[in-house]
Amino acid sequence: MGPPPRWWRPALGSGSACVFDRSETMSLCAHKLTDACEREVKRLIERVPEKDLNEILALDPVFQVGGFKAGKPELLRVRLTQVVCGQREVSPVVRRMLEKRSRAKTLTGLLAPGVLELAASALAALLKPETLIVAGLLDARAEVRELAAGWMAAGDAAFKPLTPEAATADLRELFSDLHALLGRSDQSGPALTAEAWRTQRETLEQTIQSLKMEIRRLRGVEDRAAMYANQLKNAVAEKERLDARLQAAETEAGNVNRTLNELQVELARERANREIRLNAAIDSALSHEFYGWLAAAKRVERVSSTLREDLEDDPLLGRVRAALTKQAETDRHSGNRLTLSERLKALQAAAKEVDAALAHAIRQEPDLQTAARELAEEIQRLEAVLECSNPSSSPVETALLESLNRTETNDLPLFKRRFEGVTALNLLSQAGANRVMEAFRKRMAALSAIGIPNYRLEPDTRSPEERLLGEALATPKVLILLLDGHNVLFGLPARYNPPRGHSRSDAMKRDLVAKDLAALVSASPTIRACIVFDGQTPSETQFAPNVRVSYSGGEGEHRADKVLVGLVRFFKQNDPDTPVLLVSCDQELCGNVRRLGGQTMDVLTFGAFLPNPSR
Repeated sequence: MGPPPRWWRPALGSGSACVFDRSETMSLCAHKLTDACEREVKRLIERVPEKDLNEILALDPVFQVGGFKAGKPELLRVRLTQVVCGQREVSPVVRRMLEKRSRAKTLTGLLAPGVLELAASALAALLKPETLIVAGLLDARAEVRELAAGWMAAGDAAFKPLTPEAATADLRELFSDLHALLGRSDQSGPALTAEAWRTQRETLEQTIQSLKMEIRRLRGVEDRAAMYANQLKNAVAEKERLDARLQAAETEAGNVNRTLNELQVELARERANREIRLNAAIDSALSHEFYGWLAAAKRVERVSSTLREDLEDDPLLGRVRAALTKQAETDRHSGNRLTLSERLKALQAAAKEVDAALAHAIRQEPDLQTAARELAEEIQRLEAVLECSNPSSSPVETALLESLNRTETNDLPLFKRRFEGVTALNLLSQAGANRVMEAFRKRMAALSAIGIPNYRLEPDTRSPEERLLGEALATPKVLILLLDGHNVLFGLPARYNPPRGHSRSDAMKRDLVAKDLAALVSASPTIRACIVFDGQTPSETQFAPNVRVSYSGGEGEHRADKVLVGLVRFFKQNDPDTPVLLVSCDQELCGNVRRLGGQTMDVLTFGAFLPNPSR
């Protein structure tokens, strides 16, 4: 027979008795039956004989599962009660069996739905409301069942309260024509004759004809009402669809307007800051061109263009000159010394102008170099006469700078050797050596700009990335150094894999990479380094003062690559002048980084910079 349905389960300790789940049973109507109606239904079920119960068991599909058998009328009545008092519509078999037992069905079945609606209050007063409602729910006509369901849903307000006498009078008045036709007129009136009977019959036939015409008219009205209801339903559905499209269009329009406003604000901001950013970009470019010396010249030009005062008309300088003249007239020695001092100052000023011109000149004139040597000799003679001490705190630095400015182009390699010899003897401080070397680089850059061959003692064959990392490690140059962690591990297996016979976990290998990087950049605080590994959980730790270790988190491939690209994009947008160097052998990742303005270095080249491992 198969497994029992979901609504059936045996009661614990009850033998063959069953408990049913009413969530899947059927009902007389869509509304829950009232307690009075349920009692009326149970009364009708109790009157169903065992023979009819067996017929229901054989014909009704709801009894085909669950283990129901004939010969158990009580169990079948319990199940039938749950079916009728449930939630879904009962089957025609059950409705027909109960309809036979309803004492009111013989009366309501003879009345049209309209007449039944008119006589409802009177019939409810005579038959009881629940008897009338259940009889209507068992009726085969859908109109009567809907009428009965409406009575039950309305409750006490469905029927007018009438006494049995008033109910009888209402029914007699309602069916007066039929009552008279049957010869049951009021006993107090005259006896019914054949002529009166024919008259009443004609009247009744006319009434019936009028009712038939009214029925046909009402059916046409019902059809039109159904058609209009269907049209209204379609119109409502179309309106809801159009409202949804309108709302979506309004949302899209709002998003477009918001985006347009943002773009307009951004455009206005861009236009307002265009000149400022353009000047800043030009200044930045000039500040990096030829090691920044052209930018300094531009700044000097800008400051000199704003200076409009004539120093000869300064009253303070006039009073100082008058006091010096009076002192010279009073003291002959002071006058002589003042004369020589003024000449010395004029020569020193001229020497400074000549040195400045030589230092910033792209192409030096030989006459200017000759004038510089003659000025130096005259200044030295006057300083000896006036017994002037050298005000420079570093005579070696001053001499080297003056020698550099007076050195001809072909003799620049010789100056480089002299400078290296001086620094090897520790005759110059580190700061002074840096200043002299910076002036030398400016001179060499100026020569390269005008096409004069650049004299180098040792050719530099390193790649731009190697020079970038080497200068950052040797000088206080700012650099962002990013490492593709797992790529470095796989690219340097001889360094991070353990010797034969030993084991090393992935965590230990990652720790070794971080230690190597910390040892490399520990002496260069201007280098900010970051290692990115793939990892399920995103995290970040500060391994050293300038070394961070990050785990990408997430799922899938190339998780660390996305984090590295995001870091390069962030650094280049916030500080475009700061170089960013990525160490990786992933060609796709390196291509993305280079498109963002960063530089890349392969793992083997980077391994040459690492210190010797301590095993």
